[in-house]
Amino acid sequence: MPPGAASGLLGGAQFVLGAVAAPLPGVLGSTTAASMTAVVLSFVLFSALELAALAQPWKDHGEPVGRS
Repeated sequence: MPPGAASGLLGGAQFVLGAVAAPLPGVLGSTTAASMTAVVLSFVLFSALELAALAQPWKDHGEPVGRS
């Protein structure tokens, strides 16, 4: 992969996620801030679950190899 490719993919993923999330409050049918709050809260909870599942911050992963 060329330099900057991962950064470009992450940036593109943010645009796709935003495009998918934008119509969700309207789909919920409410015209108040409650539907937007529900969408934002669901993404926050999803992010917390992904952090716990992938990064496992409570584990000691030790020092990176090559560090002294």
